[in-house]
Amino acid sequence: MRTLLLPLSHVYGAGVAVRLALYERGVFGVRHAARPVVSVGNIASGGTGKTPFVRWLAGELLRRGRHPSILTRGYGRTSRGTVVVSDGRGTLATVAASGDEPALLARALPFVPIVADARRALAASRAETLEAPVDVHLLDDGFSHVGLAREVDIVLLDATAPDAGRRPPAGRPPARAADVPGASRPDRRHEDRAGRPGLRAGARPPLRSRHPRLPCPDGVPRHP
Repeated sequence: MRTLLLPLSHVYGAGVAVRLALYERGVFGVRHAARPVVSVGNIASGGTGKTPFVRWLAGELLRRGRHPSILTRGYGRTSRGTVVVSDGRGTLATVAASGDEPALLARALPFVPIVADARRALAASRAETLEAPVDVHLLDDGFSHVGLAREVDIVLLDATAPDAGRRPPAGRPPARAADVPGASRPDRRHEDRAGRPGLRAGARPPLRSRHPRLPCPDGVPRHP
């Protein structure tokens, strides 16, 4: 089946390359938020724990005295435009208006403003007008959303298959350089001396060969 899908993968890859080139050349504008932006995304089709990681990262920032907001597309929501999923003061939108994952984040992080909009720059602007203070934006599933500038990209990899492989639909999306590639979905057969799950043996060489200057931490956030 993958062999049959390879021609479509080439078309997909060409489309992605053209889109990125248009952004890089300024044909499509990149907007800037008034606060720093940290993007969390992945290069694998399917889940790699982006939303749990965003939940952990927001909680860690709160613990350190920062005031994050979360910007999300709000997949599966019935609403359109900009929706304040949580104002950081306890007011929540409905699950239908928010989408499942933003609603879960809002309940787990009641003091974090969460705004849904396909145009994440508009979500950032709306978050900055809320009563709750915001000093950093977390861009959930933001690796492919290049329309909003960010200070850093955190890219989560599937530790059971860290090499990106083929492009969709025959395989996985193509990668672009990121600032902090991290590992999620650890292969629990491979643990460090402290018993913590991490990348399996042989996973690091392909990552290092592609992005030799970038840090590549192991691990996955744990929740009670």
